Amino acid sequence: SEFDLNGFLKSSKFTSNGSASLTTSGQPTTEFSAQLLQSDSETIFSSSPELKSSKIVFTDLDSAIKNHADVLSRYSDLINPNDGKFSAFNKAFWNKGMLLYVPKGMTLSLPLYHQLNLKSSGWGIFPFTIIIAEPESKIILVDDYTSSEQKDWTFSNALTEIYLQRDAQLIYVNSQRWSG
Repeated sequence: SEFDLNGFLKSSKFTSNGSASLTTSGQPTTEFSAQLLQSDSETIFSSSPELKSSKIVFTDLDSAIKNHADVLSRYSDLINPNDGKFSAFNKAFWNKGMLLYVPKGMTLSLPLYHQLNLKSSGWGIFPFTIIIAEPESKIILVDDYTSSEQKDWTFSNALTEIYLQRDAQLIYVNSQRWSG
C-alpha cells in the first residue's frame, strides 16, 4: 500500500510529550518504519522488522561516523567554499544530525521519522541531515525539529544534504516547531 501524505496534513499536529517520543492526536503512533528521537543529551531509536531486515541505514550522525564512514566519505563533502557561510558554519560546528542511506531498489512501506527536540535554552543547535537514495529506491522521511518553552535565546542553523540517484524517489517533510 502507498503512504498517504494527506494524513499528516489533515491530522492533529505532531507534539513532543517531553520524553522524546511521538504522539498524534494524543496517542502513541506505530505508523513508522523507524523512529530516531534526539534531544539535548539522548538518542532513542526504534524500528520495525521491515527496516531491521533491510540494508537501509537510518541512524544518528555520531553513530554514522563510527559505523558508516564509507558511505559518508562517498557523498558528503567537508566544507565547500562555494556552499556559503551558513553551510560552512553548520559543517564546522554540527552537534546533532542523522544519516539516511537507502540502497538501490529498496522501498519501505511506511515513512521514517526523525525528531530533534531541543530542551535547553541559551545555546545553538546545528543539526546536519544527510539523505542518500540510490537508484530506483523509494523512501519517505519526516524530519521534525521541536523545542520546549525557551526562556532564553537559542540559535538553530540546520543543514540538509540530499543525494538522489537515477529514478530514486524521496518525499522529505521538514517541520520546524520551535517554541518561543
